[in-house]
Amino acid sequence: MRLATPQEHQATPRPSQDGAADIETRNRAQAEAIHKAQCLVLYEDLASDLRSGLEAVASLDGELQHLLAQVTDAVGGSSAVAKDRVFPMFDRLGALHQALMEELRLLVVRQRLADDLASLTGGYVTLLQVIEC
Repeated sequence: MRLATPQEHQATPRPSQDGAADIETRNRAQAEAIHKAQCLVLYEDLASDLRSGLEAVASLDGELQHLLAQVTDAVGGSSAVAKDRVFPMFDRLGALHQALMEELRLLVVRQRLADDLASLTGGYVTLLQVIEC
């Protein structure tokens, strides 16, 4: 014997029992409205977070490309360059690269969060879908 999942149990329409079904239907509709509002807030926050992460990546990448051009200009075709001139640039390049990798790692984490959030709605039948059937 297979037991119903919580989503299946919640999605099962129940027969009217002296107005109790009306109260249950109203309570379910209110719970669904709250759930949808919370879900919308989570999606909006995640979208904002992803946009700021993408802006940070673009900014770091732009700064990295600019500094690489400066290093190329400083070194050029020279066989000898003063280390006090290029080492600070290399230090900054390393820091920029590390920051860029960290920001990209965070974008992957945010993507996984978005995937998990999207998977929470799978299989759930809303009250409106039950009424339409």
